Amino acid sequence: MKTAIRRTRRRRRRGVFDRWDPHSSYSQLALRFRCKRNYKDQYIDGHTVKGDHLEWGTILHNAVRRINAMARDSKDGIGPEDLERVLSSRSLTTFKHFNWYKGGCDGLEKYAELVNQERGTIVALEMPVEIQVPVQVRRRGKMVTKVIKFRSFIDRVDRLRDGRYRFWEYKSYGALRSREEVLQDFQNNTYNAQIRRHFGYHGKIICVYYSILLGKWFEVEFDVKDAIQTERYIADGIKGQLTDKTFEPTFNDRCGDCRLMQTCPEFKKQMSWMDGTVLTASPQMLSEMKAASKIYNERAAKIQMLLATRIDREGPEIIENGWRAFFSHQKGHKVAAFETAPSSTMRIQRVSR
Repeated sequence: MKTAIRRTRRRRRRGVFDRWDPHSSYSQLALRFRCKRNYKDQYIDGHTVKGDHLEWGTILHNAVRRINAMARDSKDGIGPEDLERVLSSRSLTTFKHFNWYKGGCDGLEKYAELVNQERGTIVALEMPVEIQVPVQVRRRGKMVTKVIKFRSFIDRVDRLRDGRYRFWEYKSYGALRSREEVLQDFQNNTYNAQIRRHFGYHGKIICVYYSILLGKWFEVEFDVKDAIQTERYIADGIKGQLTDKTFEPTFNDRCGDCRLMQTCPEFKKQMSWMDGTVLTASPQMLSEMKAASKIYNERAAKIQMLLATRIDREGPEIIENGWRAFFSHQKGHKVAAFETAPSSTMRIQRVSR
């Protein structure tokens, strides 16, 4: 009697490793930059990632897309009934976290009011953009030029009355970033470069940074110089994708969502203080975890104070071992009847290395 052998279907490689459609993107470069082991798991080994934050971000962006389309295609803009259809969609109303849902609905209502005011400027929604990036790689002992497609989908692009282009960057989390961070954000800079290539445009480009949950937004301006630097950075990143064969893990703030968390040596190293600890839903366990968190926060505060001293002495920023530390300065401003004082916050970012 012959034994049937079950064949496991091999997962398809994705992104730049896709056999049939090799291409790069912001998501690929950002993930490789954050953790090469997680990057290999998703794009070379072909595993997909799921999580509440990813699901919620997709739901909110889909809702924004519907609001944009309704406002653009309607003579009078989006009305209360149109907005109600968006907010009562199954994906929103059945989401598992009620507080997220409530905050999302409030933010979408504010955005609907804003988009109605300037709906006539919209020229594209979910606009696909692609640039051809030539990369020098070694093949069989010779340097050859390989052209890789770099793709993005831009949520919304406007054309203003003065001829400038404007794109919108929607964020589904509540924290409002500083202007410096938005200007240095890799994704925003890729959009700046790709819009210029797509429309053959060389003037100023406006980015609207919009926090959906807070209902707050501000604008920053990009120029041609930013686009040139970004294209060089993209080319270096793609070259690293094609030539770098090391996939060491890096501990980061998204390790908790990683599929490989339980077997990752770097995660275990960073969390070794919990070795042998069995998590239980008990008052004692919660108390112990809060105590451990307090100690870690105190250590982080001490390191931040010492790092702030270094920045004051060596500043305005410190770049070392692939990390950048600097102060982001917020001007004082008025919110409703309250005056907000100027403030400075230390920011930590990964940089190219």
